[in-house]
Amino acid sequence: LYDGDKALVNIQDNPLPGKHNLENVVATLAMLHCGGHDLEKAVQGLKTFTGVPHRIEKVPTNDSLNWYNDSKSTNIDSLRVALESFDKPIILIAGGEGKGASYNNLVPLVSQHVKHCICIGQDAPILEQAFAAATTCTRADSMAVAVQAARAQAQADDTILLSPGCASFDWYNNFEERGDHFKALIHETASKPNEVPTS
Repeated sequence: LYDGDKALVNIQDNPLPGKHNLENVVATLAMLHCGGHDLEKAVQGLKTFTGVPHRIEKVPTNDSLNWYNDSKSTNIDSLRVALESFDKPIILIAGGEGKGASYNNLVPLVSQHVKHCICIGQDAPILEQAFAAATTCTRADSMAVAVQAARAQAQADDTILLSPGCASFDWYNNFEERGDHFKALIHETASKPNEVPTS
């Protein structure tokens, strides 16, 4: 980020994935700079900022996988933004209570970014039908099964992304509950990677 010819901030100091997050960071730092605030302190804060819960939130773990909780993704536009946020192939967990929109417009992105899709919830069969030509798909009848299936598909340094593109009300009271359960299951299954959960 520059002020004229003067370099102010290295954009590599931004830990948040996605073009939309980069735009937010640049806008925030520009406003702080114009307001005369200390950019060095702002950058130090940025380096350690983990994002807002349930919005492409990196879940800290001790394993070699990159887990992201994007439970706030409750429509196909949110799912599109999430898929565009990563360069590496994704193991995607998607589905829930759909809102009637067609998933077909996402097929090119799924083909480009998703190495495997785990379809959950009420719209699982619709997602599977839409994405089957673009990637391999499996269904999971609970979040616990979905997390375990994602582990089974993953290799070291893979990205596993919960970005449902659907509302949560078929299984949960709200998207926060869905995301919190996902995060809890990540840690539970880390110590039991070979067990297949039933709920």
